[in-house]
Amino acid sequence: MFRRVNRFFSISGIERRYFFLAIYYSGIARILILFVPFRKYSFWLGKYGYETEEKDIADENFVRLIAISVHRAQKITPWRFKCLEQAMTAKKLLDKKDINTTIYFGVNRKEGKMNAHAWLRCGTKYVTGGKNRNEFTKVAWFS
Repeated sequence: MFRRVNRFFSISGIERRYFFLAIYYSGIARILILFVPFRKYSFWLGKYGYETEEKDIADENFVRLIAISVHRAQKITPWRFKCLEQAMTAKKLLDKKDINTTIYFGVNRKEGKMNAHAWLRCGTKYVTGGKNRNEFTKVAWFS
């Protein structure tokens, strides 16, 4: 317990700020997913069918900071904070700094069961959910 508290206070103030913002936006994302039809909150994700360019981004350190903040927040939230919530949270945090991103939705079928996944790309970097993206067929994307 004390190790976690010490670790929390050892990170910089900006990292703490984005950690708390990630918790806040993940709560909003979770409420939207639970209680609002997708078509009503899809505006939060951007324009349907558009992708950003896959080129290097200027503020790569900030993108890394957001990815780390979302990962840290995912560990402590009492609500579900899986791929869709992570991608929505990271997208909202990056949109606040006018950094272009694309959120992807994919599906696959394993052992007769349909699986879904969401991931977020910023430039050439995958911010959330990018490790197993190749296992899924892209069905929708927003930018």
